Amino acid sequence: DHAYNLRDFNSSPEHSRTYLFGFSKMTSFKGREDQFIRTSFEITQLSQSIDRMVREAGSWYYHGQIAQGYTHKGEVLGAGIGPGGNLQTLNVKWIHGLKQLGLQLERYVHNDDYYTNRVGDYKGYSRKWVDLSAALQGRWDYKNLLISAQAQFINSLNYQWKLKNFDPSTFYIPENDVFNFHGRLGISYRF
Repeated sequence: DHAYNLRDFNSSPEHSRTYLFGFSKMTSFKGREDQFIRTSFEITQLSQSIDRMVREAGSWYYHGQIAQGYTHKGEVLGAGIGPGGNLQTLNVKWIHGLKQLGLQLERYVHNDDYYTNRVGDYKGYSRKWVDLSAALQGRWDYKNLLISAQAQFINSLNYQWKLKNFDPSTFYIPENDVFNFHGRLGISYRF
C-alpha cells in the first residue's frame, strides 16, 4: 500500500511500514581466546502503524487483489510470527567450539492486526494475546555425539484473546493466562 504521491509520503512515511532490526556481537574471554559470549537481539514489527486510524494499510502478506496472500507453489511466504505479529528476542550464549550454553528471552504479540480489526476491546471482553517466554539452551559434544537440549517456559497472557470470568471492574483476570512448558532433546552422531 504505497504512498499516492510525495506529499502523501511526507505526511505519513510510516504508513504500510514493517521492519526487522537486530544485532549480534561475539566477545572473547580475556586469556581464553577459544571461548566467547554471543549476545544477540532482534525486533520484528509486522503490525500496522498507528496511522491505521486514518487510513487502513491492511495486514502484511495480504493484499486485496491476492486473496490467498503471498505464496510460492501453495506455501505461505513470510515470517513465522504471521501477519500482524510482533516479536522481540534476546539471546545470550557461552560458546566453546561446539559447546554452547545460553538463555533466550522473548515477547511475542500474536497477530495484533487481527486483534485490532476483528477482536478489539469489544466491551472489555478481550485483551491482546501476548506470550512471554524464557528458554535455557545447551549443546555439548562428547566424542562423536552432539547432544542438544532446550527447556522453554511460556506464559501466555490472555490466551487466544478470550477472557473467562469477565468482570468489567477488574482489568487483570488471572484465569485467562496459560502456562506452557516446551522441552526438546536431540542427539546426533557425527561420522
